[in-house]
Amino acid sequence: MPASEPRAGGGSGVSKSADATDDSHVEAAAFESVAVWGREALSLSRELKGVSPHAVETKADAFDLTTPADAAIERRLRERIARAFPTHAVIGEEQGSSDGPHDWQWVLDPIDGTFNYFTNLPGAACSIALRRGTELRVGAVVDFTSGVVFRARVGSGVVSDDGPRTSQHTAAGRARLFLEWGSERMGDFEVDMLGTLARVRPIVPRLIGGAAFALLSVALEGGCFVGLGLRLWDVAAGVVLAQEAGHRARWWYGSSPVVHVLVGTESDVDAFAPVVAELARRSDARAQAIA
Repeated sequence: MPASEPRAGGGSGVSKSADATDDSHVEAAAFESVAVWGREALSLSRELKGVSPHAVETKADAFDLTTPADAAIERRLRERIARAFPTHAVIGEEQGSSDGPHDWQWVLDPIDGTFNYFTNLPGAACSIALRRGTELRVGAVVDFTSGVVFRARVGSGVVSDDGPRTSQHTAAGRARLFLEWGSERMGDFEVDMLGTLARVRPIVPRLIGGAAFALLSVALEGGCFVGLGLRLWDVAAGVVLAQEAGHRARWWYGSSPVVHVLVGTESDVDAFAPVVAELARRSDARAQAIA
């Protein structure tokens, strides 16, 4: 095992020499590290699951929740990154961004789907991604329901705790369209989104309440994903997995840090892109009007 690659076992899961300038070594080290860190995140999510409701706080509205597990998982991930990749920058949902002298940046969502996590619904996951510049290179999604860590590195396919995963998408799986937007609330605009997408072609709509879990589902079983008014940390790791499973991604950008993304087969992206572009424009205009 080269010195720049991670070593198995406890601690950070990677030697300090992994913070090399060679891109392939950095990515290889990151790919192995996220498997270890993902299992740590899963353990923390289970340890803190029975927290008192009084310890749960709200952010943008009464249903935008953050739990002690959100903070604990992101804190642990940041500690591991600082030890293994000390020159890398980090951006996370709970603690904002940190700068680094290099253009490597980790993108963290300790619990995507916190409402699901807190109310004991499936669809909560931890999302860990690494990008260089604007290009996503490594991603891991930790499914809190199954207890499995799924990860991918550009050019290497999707791997789970049980080994490489092959994509065998059924017609039923391909018919699904997952829709996520940047709020737990649903109003007229969100209802119109669904109707607008359904007019493009027949779909089986799914509203999960967790973009990372939805993108993981697309990667494993097929379908299409539309995310409007989201944040990069919601989707970064899931997009890596979906692309490594053979899907395409197309991005639109609102006022930072808002992103809109469409993920699916080539025919999905070609069919839905014009409609998603218009919905993204309307979403941005609506957000500016509210602000």
